Amino acid sequence: MGAVADLQGWKDHLLEMDHLKHAIMQRPLGGDQTHPQSQYAIEGREQFRQMWKTIRERVTDMIFKVSHGQAGEGAEESRRTSHLEARHDSSVGAGFAGASEDQQAAMRAQGEGAKPVTIRREAPKVGRNDPCPCGSGKKYKQCHGRKEPLRRS
Repeated sequence: MGAVADLQGWKDHLLEMDHLKHAIMQRPLGGDQTHPQSQYAIEGREQFRQMWKTIRERVTDMIFKVSHGQAGEGAEESRRTSHLEARHDSSVGAGFAGASEDQQAAMRAQGEGAKPVTIRREAPKVGRNDPCPCGSGKKYKQCHGRKEPLRRS
């Protein structure tokens, strides 16, 4: 029950944050010209703090109710269920039987099982001051070897 209440609090917070985003987008820029992202961060942080405060209050209330309830009417029920124990089966290898064979077959299908082939350059490397191989008559550094300047958008 407590985890469900906390989960619901988190879902409510996400919904509130979505509403906040739409509300801030609809606001006109005020005289202070505060950036919408700053407004969203400030107000969202406050809503997050409020959500945690609410969750802490809910959890505290549940703890007090549980400890108070077991002292009276739930004591007999807790004695009856105290002999129960949880048992978990081992999950080692569950659903992964034969995975290594499948992986090896996939690697062979992609050709990754063979030795990698080194790529070698067939033509000699063009120097910066050599004529460009495209036949333009310009130096390589002024033609195809030119680095484009960074453009700022």
